[in-house]
Amino acid sequence: MSNTNKPTTSPTQRPVEGWNKARTFATQSDAVKKAYADKMFEATVSSLRFSFLAGRVVSLHGIRDTLGLPKTSEADRLISKEELTELVKLAREFRAKPVTVADNKQDATVSKADSAVVPESKHKTDSEPRISTPVSGSTSECPSATKTDAEGAKQTESEEAVINFELPELEANPKVKPFGFQVRKTKELLNNFINKGHRANVLLSQTGSGKTFMLGAMVKAMFRLGFFKDYAGMWPVLYITKAPIVTQTDKVLEKQFGLTARQVHVTNIEQLRSTLGRIFIHEETVVIQGQEHIIFKWRPRALPRLVIWDEAQILMNIDSTQSKIAQALNDITELSHGQEANKVIQVFSSATPFMRLTHTKCFAVATRTTMKGIPL
Repeated sequence: MSNTNKPTTSPTQRPVEGWNKARTFATQSDAVKKAYADKMFEATVSSLRFSFLAGRVVSLHGIRDTLGLPKTSEADRLISKEELTELVKLAREFRAKPVTVADNKQDATVSKADSAVVPESKHKTDSEPRISTPVSGSTSECPSATKTDAEGAKQTESEEAVINFELPELEANPKVKPFGFQVRKTKELLNNFINKGHRANVLLSQTGSGKTFMLGAMVKAMFRLGFFKDYAGMWPVLYITKAPIVTQTDKVLEKQFGLTARQVHVTNIEQLRSTLGRIFIHEETVVIQGQEHIIFKWRPRALPRLVIWDEAQILMNIDSTQSKIAQALNDITELSHGQEANKVIQVFSSATPFMRLTHTKCFAVATRTTMKGIPL
């Protein structure tokens, strides 16, 4: 039975209908047009955030053009998720400002447009330019403006420490040509471990952004700074990555940064359970409530100083074998492994390290922080 209420339109009528809709929209009030434009803008923002979750490459120039921001003279490069958030906030403030178009030309003059352009950093040659939020008349428009002077000073101090951190491994290495964000992220990792004494950090960077280069530069800098000078074990650094890229990672670390197999041992989770892996860990079978369970323990003599979990999303399932191996590393104490237990640090590198709260267990415990007086 056919539906007589269903409108029928021929292909020749559709362009006319589209024109009629456009003409009707043109006659709407400014409030209706603004609401529609705001809705489309938020849909664009949602699409961009999904692109990050999907691991797609997003460039600075492309993102600014998509968000309707003025062009910048800064060189095009990949951006991080944090920078996307800053650019979205920048675009929202930019959209809220009055715009005047002269003679319907492309060279429209934008009121206060200069304040919305990302300023060039004076450290452009050795660090990624910072994205700063434009100063507006009302502090409520800028969430960062609600911070106290002490917090702001502390943040500025931390940023200066990162910028001033020397990193010849990337900046003066003729074998590599890093992007600004790679230098910045590597400096942040080093600053957190060397100056702040962090026990664990997450390297959050999208697929194809060069995480191996950043980690290799970080490790090389740690050797230069004497971070491993009192290490007396077998391998100071244990680099755990996916099985298909173990050899490739080994070559990058050696050719680009001169890191030998004696300094960094590259392996994967499957190899940790093999004969070679027993150098680092051993398995024990215990009976809990009448059921057999396999537990893993790290050997004190082969305990590395730095453990890098590349593609750390493999640790999300807390009941998986790889997660239990990582959890066992967090279970070491001074009583079982001596003073070296207090010196072990970890890097969790991934484009999507966590999706739920339970997925953060390995990283959260590795930080050794205190929550409401209870140490993790």
